[in-house]
Amino acid sequence: MNYYETLGVDREATKDEIKKAFRKKAEATHPDKKGGSEKAFKNLNEAYLVLKDPIKRERYDLGKYDKYEPESSPVFQIVAQMFNDIFIMVAESGDFTMDIIQTMKRGIRDQISKGLNQIAKNEKVINNMNKIKARIISKNTLAVDIIEGQIKKIKYSTEQINKEIKVNEDVLEFLEDYKYLADAKQEVSFTISNAFGGATTSMGW
Repeated sequence: MNYYETLGVDREATKDEIKKAFRKKAEATHPDKKGGSEKAFKNLNEAYLVLKDPIKRERYDLGKYDKYEPESSPVFQIVAQMFNDIFIMVAESGDFTMDIIQTMKRGIRDQISKGLNQIAKNEKVINNMNKIKARIISKNTLAVDIIEGQIKKIKYSTEQINKEIKVNEDVLEFLEDYKYLADAKQEVSFTISNAFGGATTSMGW
């Protein structure tokens, strides 16, 4: 994404011109507006947060800006915490045969998978709630109001899960820049003795 093109300004645009362009486009792309777009509004905000800041803008112009910096995205904090936890674990165990990057990726993919499964469950519950609501016949709206309240809560939960999935997808993208040189697994030979005699088996550790 080109931040200047997103805002519709030239690379030489002044701070005031950037602010004016942002306000104009923000009004048109706001999700609450007819024809608005949550994705376009998000991209617009991302571009504005960088170009309105002289330091970030300079780094962006030089091709050195990282959108995963702490103040720009939760991705940095998530990866930093994961690195911290796994580095301590490896340092304490002394096991250098584990590919820590691939391990982190598997953990993130598992989180995404769990999120998608929960969204599917939420959709099923909402569908069944609507079926229940359609079967209720009463002049009193209490039961229907309760169902609609529950549906609203579940939809909100789904929105939050979708946001978490997006962050996790960004984490996976971030980790693509990393490789880890793990030690080769050692082959250890040992003998298993039983009533029928000994047998030698090789196992990788």
